[in-house]
Amino acid sequence: GQTRERARSKLSSIIADALDKVENDLFAAAEASTSRAEQQLLFETMSQVKKHRADITGSFDRFFIEAFERRIATRRLSKEKTQELKLEELTLFDDSAMEEELVVNDLARKTRNRLDQDELMGIRARLGHLLSTEDLEDSGNPLSPETVFEALRLSCAKIPGDFAIKRSLLNAFQPHVAAGMSAVYADVN
Repeated sequence: GQTRERARSKLSSIIADALDKVENDLFAAAEASTSRAEQQLLFETMSQVKKHRADITGSFDRFFIEAFERRIATRRLSKEKTQELKLEELTLFDDSAMEEELVVNDLARKTRNRLDQDELMGIRARLGHLLSTEDLEDSGNPLSPETVFEALRLSCAKIPGDFAIKRSLLNAFQPHVAAGMSAVYADVN
């Protein structure tokens, strides 16, 4: 609980600071773009950020805690449940949901590549110990970049418009989240 709260507090601060910078980043990207459609998309994203800033920051905490707890619960369930998957448990996967998952995974990968690897290994070891496992993979790590970007994706989901606007916003968040995650990891370690 203390680890989760410490990480949530630091990440909330990073997201709030990033929101201040994202508008400028989006404006600079729109000015640099030669595509009229891309410029419109970036300006629309800026507009939505201004309108929904409070919603994004307010819901991030809740979604981060949910994602954190879900990864811990999934880890516990996978230890307890070793039976085979049943056919009735399978569902179809929506193309848009798959696209969103791919975007989140790509942003998380870019972020992970920019992290201090010693801090990342420390987080895996310490959280692995708390979760009673020797080899904590990113899929079970409640403080992985995937967890942070999943919470961000859900926070941005209520913004009106198609996923292109949300993808632009998530892409604008990525460098700021990557810069702050090492500090979060150092603090938690």
